Amino acid sequence: MVAAGDADHRIWVTEFGWPSIDGMGHMDTTGWEYAREVSEAQQADYIVRAFSLGKERSWVGPMILWNLNLATIWGADDPVSAYSLLRPDGSYRPAYVALRLAEPLIP
Repeated sequence: MVAAGDADHRIWVTEFGWPSIDGMGHMDTTGWEYAREVSEAQQADYIVRAFSLGKERSWVGPMILWNLNLATIWGADDPVSAYSLLRPDGSYRPAYVALRLAEPLIP
């Protein structure tokens, strides 16, 4: 967009995130096998870095991370819970803590 002269418009980044089954107990990852390849520490790092990269780019608008708490609702039986910032028991995953400790992500 910038190269094409369309920098006045902003891209909204919706429903982004990284799944990790690390620390989630048994989880069927059929169709979501890549969730086995991301540790909780990597999930935290990737999310904070994504917000930082978005903040550095004027053409990035709102960024909506998916999801906070679906693991507490659906439990480890649903692979979507691997994206959650909370574990099924409600405890914080490293990504939750990293976002709380990150520098302000909104300019």
